[in-house]
Amino acid sequence: MKNLIVLIVVLVVAFSMCGPAWAAEDFAPQTPDARPVSFLSSTMAIVNWESVEPCETKLQIREGTFPGGTPGYEDVWKDAKEVSLPVEKMRWHSVTLTDLKPATRYYYRVYNPGYEPANERVKQVEETWSAEPPWSREYAFATRAKPGEKVFIRIPVKVLIVPNVIDFNTIKPESTIPEPMTEGE
Repeated sequence: MKNLIVLIVVLVVAFSMCGPAWAAEDFAPQTPDARPVSFLSSTMAIVNWESVEPCETKLQIREGTFPGGTPGYEDVWKDAKEVSLPVEKMRWHSVTLTDLKPATRYYYRVYNPGYEPANERVKQVEETWSAEPPWSREYAFATRAKPGEKVFIRIPVKVLIVPNVIDFNTIKPESTIPEPMTEGE
């Protein structure tokens, strides 16, 4: 009987300590996720961003293998789909993109009319990544494959920092296999 009383006291104390934490979590204000892509599935993505000043919630999105500015792909944003939400002007934005294709690379730019590059060098870098005010530079994500399937997604060499990367679009049957890098390289 004494053990039962001790157990009840321990449980009451434990639950009384956890109760306020659960209650606070249930009623915590909802803030946008700080990650640029906070959810990703085979057909849906949630994109988040912060603008410099309150503005409309809009983004441009396109399917693609290559980033804008890649030779031969300079005008990729002219046919991009624009997504806008009928909400008040705000600084924190979140857009849920649905009906996406599985295992597909998407590029997007966000609407940020108040953004000004810090200097000319930053402006040049932003333009390299397809920034055209009021649209930001482009960012990318790839949707997941359908459950049970595996997919290889080609990543443009422009965005890789890893050496010894092979561009599958340039491989021919007579191509030689490159030698592995040495420790010093």
